[in-house]
Amino acid sequence: MSPQPCNSNSNFNNSQFMASPGYGQLNMQTTPYPMYSQQNTELTELLNMLLNRMDNTDRKLGKLETIQSTMDTLTSKCECMDKQVFKIESKILEIEQSRQFDSNMLDNLNKKQKEIELLAGRLREHEHLMQHEVTDLKYRSIRDSLLFYKIPEEKDEQWEKKILDFIESKL
Repeated sequence: MSPQPCNSNSNFNNSQFMASPGYGQLNMQTTPYPMYSQQNTELTELLNMLLNRMDNTDRKLGKLETIQSTMDTLTSKCECMDKQVFKIESKILEIEQSRQFDSNMLDNLNKKQKEIELLAGRLREHEHLMQHEVTDLKYRSIRDSLLFYKIPEEKDEQWEKKILDFIESKL
C-alpha cells in the first residue's frame, strides 16, 4: 500500500505555498530506482507543501504579534485617557461644587443686602421723624423763650401785660 499525498484535498491550493520564501523548497535528487522515484517526488511535494504552510503560519504569527503590539499600545493609551478623563471629571465636580457654594453665598449676600436696604429705609424714616421732632421742640423752645430788649424792667411787674401793651403800641 503506497502512502497517499496530502495534496489530494480539493480545498487546498498548492500554488499559494510554493511561491513563499522562508524554509525554501526541498529538492531531493532522483534515485536510480524507479519505484522510489515516484515516492520521493510525492514526499518532496508533501514536504514543500508543509514548509510553505509553516512559512505562511510564521507570517501570520508575525502579523498577529504586530496586531498584539498595537493592541497593547492602544490599551495603554486608553488607560491613560481613562485616568485623564477621571481627573477631568474630578475637576468638573470640584468646579460644580464651588459654583454651588458661590451660588449659595450669592443668595445669602442678596438676602443680607435686602435686609440692609430695609434697615436703611427704616433708619431714614426714623431720622426724618427725629428731625421733625427736633424741629418741633426747637420751635416750642423758641416760642417759650422770647426775649424783648430795651424795655425797662420794674419790680413785681406783670411782664405778660407789659409785653402785650408794648406789642400793641409799638408794633
